[in-house]
Amino acid sequence: MEAKYYHYTIPSYLKRIITDGKINQGKSRIKELKPITWVSTNPLMENTALKGAVCKHTGTSLGTMSFEKQHKTVGCVRIQIDPSVLTKWSVLKHTAGYHKRTKKVGYDFAYELELEGLEVGANPSEWYGSLKPITEDFFLGIEIWNGSEWVDYSKDEVKKK
Repeated sequence: MEAKYYHYTIPSYLKRIITDGKINQGKSRIKELKPITWVSTNPLMENTALKGAVCKHTGTSLGTMSFEKQHKTVGCVRIQIDPSVLTKWSVLKHTAGYHKRTKKVGYDFAYELELEGLEVGANPSEWYGSLKPITEDFFLGIEIWNGSEWVDYSKDEVKKK
């Protein structure tokens, strides 16, 4: 079976993506590193894309939500991406400078990201990305998680919400 490439996000972010006509790069935690537009071949959910939860009463972090919790609270959507604009993480980490030990970074940031990913059940061999925004010309489809499966979701439905 041929891999499919997905950008996982939440409905409120999807609306902005559709309005802007592109997926922008995520912000890098370290200024010297190039930002990446992240994509995964994980067929269910990329665990590193799950959002953090915050206690409504105290404002303290409750850690990363589970897939089920995120679905129930903020929703889960994904955009299938044409792989012609993507680079595999094993190459991209070098292109983006994530593998270097610099005076400011002080360690191999790519290794740290991979460890963090593994800790939440992600697989870095499923990671792809782009150093540029991915425009809607390269969107192959949009799907929303309905609680049991991914189902087609049209741009018109996104705009109505």
